[in-house]
Amino acid sequence: MNDVMRIIRINGHIQHGLGKITLFGKEVLCVALDGHCTFASDSKDEDALELNDIQLDDIYNQTYGFAPVFDIETRALLAGTKETSS
Repeated sequence: MNDVMRIIRINGHIQHGLGKITLFGKEVLCVALDGHCTFASDSKDEDALELNDIQLDDIYNQTYGFAPVFDIETRALLAGTKETSS
């Protein structure tokens, strides 16, 4: 299945109220066809986040009932702002 078909499924899942889709602990409002994700938050400070393949897979898998992989701690690790114990 190509990215456009997956994005259409994600948006349909959200629009029909079949469940909440989250990324980094925030509720996803919609995913644009160019791969940008908009969050349902009151803050206007956040711009749309461009999804990479792993994030798109995570959101897509949630439409089948899988738990979200990315949370706030994972986001901090990806950004390099959190120390990891080796």
